Amino acid sequence: TKPFLYQHNFSNHELFTWPALKELARKAASPERVNRKGAVREAMVPGFMVMKGKRVKWGTPEFFSALDEAFDNLQAADLRMKISSIHEYDGYREILEESKTNLSDLTGTDFRKSLNHGIATIFIASPNETTPYHIDEEVNFLSQIRGIKLVRLFDGNDRSIVTEKDMEGFWFGRSFIDQVPDSKFQLFTIGPGQGVFQPPFFPHLITTGPEVSVSLSFPFTKLQFPEAEVYRMNAYMRKFGVTPKPVGTRPGVDRVKSSFVRHAMSLKRSLFGG
Repeated sequence: TKPFLYQHNFSNHELFTWPALKELARKAASPERVNRKGAVREAMVPGFMVMKGKRVKWGTPEFFSALDEAFDNLQAADLRMKISSIHEYDGYREILEESKTNLSDLTGTDFRKSLNHGIATIFIASPNETTPYHIDEEVNFLSQIRGIKLVRLFDGNDRSIVTEKDMEGFWFGRSFIDQVPDSKFQLFTIGPGQGVFQPPFFPHLITTGPEVSVSLSFPFTKLQFPEAEVYRMNAYMRKFGVTPKPVGTRPGVDRVKSSFVRHAMSLKRSLFGG
């Protein structure tokens, strides 16, 4: 699957006005939300904020103070903010469900059968901010609501760009990978009413334009990803000095590796929980 551009009609929606977005951020940072999602693991906190190069802890008094300061002058706030799982709020839930139908029609794929339920995420960024080069496992539809974004997408199927080691590391939590110098990419410039489809594991480097940017993201993951266990097994083999064959070159061996890792993880959960 290759990247492509599409059109949407979210830009004038009342739920994406500045007052609505600020209220959404406050709800996502309320004690009830942070305690429910963030008490156990920082990775489960429903968003992040980076302001003036410093990460602001979600849901703290410092966060709410920074939120007010940022929204007073987003143009100069030096802000990058993500609000996750906005579909859990009234109104935004309906947007996700409607989008599933529209995106299924657009791609000719029934998302409800081949992918998970999906989520909706908002990104807000000041001008000239950069999202670092990284990979994600999701099929993603990035819809631009305000401002301009320059989206550089690299071919994730090219193992000179995303190596076997990169893929192995991803399944151990490392999504930020080294960018190969002079590697080719596709550049998509998207403005309000436009979006770009990002295939899974296609590295991307995203920069905002001269205005404040607001983007709506719909990521979906495959219902099953059996290659994940094979990459994990290959990573373990490297630790013991063995260079494994690339995933897909020996399907029978891959099936054995996948089965072994699944059983090992099942045994670990039985013995230690979690």
